[in-house]
Amino acid sequence: MKTIKQFKNAENHIFASIFTEETQGLLMDVWSINYNQPKELNEVVEYQFSQILEQGLTCWLCDVNKLEEYVVAGGELSKQKLINLFSKSELKKIAFVCRKSQTQYRRQLLELLEQCRITVDTFTSNVSAMQWLLEEHNQPVSLWEKHSMLSF
Repeated sequence: MKTIKQFKNAENHIFASIFTEETQGLLMDVWSINYNQPKELNEVVEYQFSQILEQGLTCWLCDVNKLEEYVVAGGELSKQKLINLFSKSELKKIAFVCRKSQTQYRRQLLELLEQCRITVDTFTSNVSAMQWLLEEHNQPVSLWEKHSMLSF
């Protein structure tokens, strides 16, 4: 996993970091602190979509713990713009990480993603989200590798 971009607020604090693992087709975002400008969220999301499109990524891990209250308050991209962005991408799976109960905004987003034929699930940890996203990339273990002791 490598960091491809970090976003800083007016006080020069990192509020979002974007990571990718190209071999797995994965994009992941990590939000560090709160921010207060709608353009900051939109800038990060638009950058992520540019990377998804340019690299042909198929999985996205998005931690929405610090985002939902802000998005509901007015920073959301338009529904039609999201549909256009998702339909141009090769995304197959999105994992949201959230420890809060489902909100109306998340329900609406899930419906939109289903329209775009993207499989979505919500997890309480990055580890479980990552396992789910990458399950098709895991190679089956051969009988040889299952043995506790190999003899020649």
